[in-house]
Amino acid sequence: MEGRELEIKWTASSEEQLTALAATPVLGGLPLTAAGESRHEDTYYDTGDFRLYRAGLSLRVRAKDAAREATVKEVTSSLAPWRDRGEMTEDLLPSRTIFRPDGAISRRLAPLLSGRAIEAVARIRTHRIHFRLGADAELALDRVAILDGDGRSTVQSFLEVEIEDRGAPAGTLDAAARECLEVRGLEPSTRTKLERALLALELFERARGKDRVFDVVPRRTDRLVDTAFRVLRQQFEKVKSREPGTRLGEDPEALHDMRVATRRLRAAFRTFAGALPEKRATAFVVHLRHIAAALGAVRDLDVYLGNIDAYAAPLPEEDRAHLIPFRHSLERRRARARRDLLRTLDSRRCERFLTGFDAFLARGPARRPTLLPAREPVLVAAPAIVRRAFRKVARYGGSIHARNPRPEELHRLRILGKRLRYAAEAFAPLYARQAPPLVARLTALQDLLGAHQDAFVAGHELRRLAAALPARGKQSLRTALAMGQLIRTQDEAAETARAGFRKAWRIFIRRGLPACFR
Repeated sequence: MEGRELEIKWTASSEEQLTALAATPVLGGLPLTAAGESRHEDTYYDTGDFRLYRAGLSLRVRAKDAAREATVKEVTSSLAPWRDRGEMTEDLLPSRTIFRPDGAISRRLAPLLSGRAIEAVARIRTHRIHFRLGADAELALDRVAILDGDGRSTVQSFLEVEIEDRGAPAGTLDAAARECLEVRGLEPSTRTKLERALLALELFERARGKDRVFDVVPRRTDRLVDTAFRVLRQQFEKVKSREPGTRLGEDPEALHDMRVATRRLRAAFRTFAGALPEKRATAFVVHLRHIAAALGAVRDLDVYLGNIDAYAAPLPEEDRAHLIPFRHSLERRRARARRDLLRTLDSRRCERFLTGFDAFLARGPARRPTLLPAREPVLVAAPAIVRRAFRKVARYGGSIHARNPRPEELHRLRILGKRLRYAAEAFAPLYARQAPPLVARLTALQDLLGAHQDAFVAGHELRRLAAALPARGKQSLRTALAMGQLIRTQDEAAETARAGFRKAWRIFIRRGLPACFR
């Protein structure tokens, strides 16, 4: 974001509270000076599936007198008193555009919108009385009206008080904020104006992606296929909810969460293989692998970039400086991988998969499935599924030479352990006491196996990247030497994890499988 907005808001319950504030000369020890009043109308825009809101953004066009401006702002509902959020504003041309086609907002939203149409989702009219609070803050008293879809009548109205920090020294505004809360009797406002409008217009659940209600509460009388659909729906909702943030590309965790959800979907198809139509399941898994590969290419580079400082911390300062060309190389690779990811998400293939899978889950399981395993009671099927997965882990883990495990063996064990954990988690709501300890032991083992795999792969990738760097000049030589030290730190980390495997495996296998799954 180009700028930041730091503000705190309260809701007033009566006009008398606003009148009393407007009449006070001092608030929290700071002079309060009238600075006029204004009226404006805000129109908020989004796509039909609320891509902007789900990515944590709002797009607002404000009409004030004859002027119009567009603002993109981070949506940060919070219980914290002060709300700190990024914003970007540009003046609009006289035409009725929502943002400048060649402007900064257009460039920022392009990956997210991907050519999709946007429409008005809320209209808000505000009468604002302005005050200067001290030298570096503003106070606003707002009378707000949420309008209907046509913008003609008021659906809901409320009174709001806002203090905006314009660079005040730390702590300067604390007394004013306390007085508003403790003396003036105002209530903290934890929702933005847009969220208030979405609630009033009954669009809030739809904006959050909760407009379709599925039966996701497990029952002990469920069939295996019922549990399968419950797990698939939960993970697919996570895929859809994280896609906007993944497209926006500003929070690496959105992409990571989307990647994990695609992985869990593939694992669910494996866990419930006998209860789901094989042909459809196979086709869905192929598409999920395609999306996961594009997500993984970006995620791996996010991890390298995020950890490079930690990797380089043990190195001398001069050597760390020589790693800058390497960082730039990673950044260029990530930019290419991100372009490939957006092409994947924008492809007709991806769109057909998402639409088809959504329809498959919406139809739900048949009342009388033709597949016999689908009809099996989940309490009968679950123990056998978990037991088979556990035996594979125990058999393979037991075959590994604990004192000198090979990297590929630890990686294979990690994959088998992950499948077991996903299976146990799928049935965990039905075994609330017995399943969590198994999941906890698996998580501890996988943390060690994951640390080994991360370090091993990082070392391998660093060698490959080092070989691809320019080989001429003193700077290139110094970068190569610094990367050599960096590679050594990863090799040492992988070796430490391998050395700890014997103890971690013994702790995991000692307690065996919980009685409910035997």
